[in-house]
Amino acid sequence: MIKRNRPRPNNGGMRQHRPHQNGYSNPSSRNDESSEVRLKNRGYYQQMFDKYTTAARESLSLGERIEAEGHYQHAEHYLRQLNDRIKYDNEAQQQQQQRYQAQQAAAQNQQNQQAAKAAQAAQAAQSSDAVETTENAVVSSAAPNGDANPDAPAQEKRPYRKRVLRTPHRRHTPQEGAPAQATAPSDSPAS
Repeated sequence: MIKRNRPRPNNGGMRQHRPHQNGYSNPSSRNDESSEVRLKNRGYYQQMFDKYTTAARESLSLGERIEAEGHYQHAEHYLRQLNDRIKYDNEAQQQQQQRYQAQQAAAQNQQNQQAAKAAQAAQAAQSSDAVETTENAVVSSAAPNGDANPDAPAQEKRPYRKRVLRTPHRRHTPQEGAPAQATAPSDSPAS
């Protein structure tokens, strides 16, 4: 069996550029994300800066000024990237601190409001207790017939009413010892 190769397009010997799947290789293929900074970690930039600086020093010691200049240019590039990364990290840290301080201030504000409400409730309870004690004092200082001051209008004492809770799902049955209720006579003959 003869294996046939697929014909390849002739691009004049130039290989066609294909962007990587993550989109990092070709800047024109990426969306405009100028607001989002894509930086590597500090250690990478520091390592590359040290590498090119060392290579430049070695080239200078060998007397190759032009090669050393190229290495210094690469080192300068990585130094700029490192400074950008440090600046980005500092800004991110400041934003995080501001968010944390805002959260702490909001929590403190909420606690202060709750404390103020509790203080108002306690003050209202104390004032109502004071009113009740003065009313009790007025009633206890009244004469046996109930008139504290004959000129004052008579206050009617409300009768105490017992609250009855009823549950609709229970059927009320006569309790033991309670008198049975009279039932209406039935039309059926007694046997």
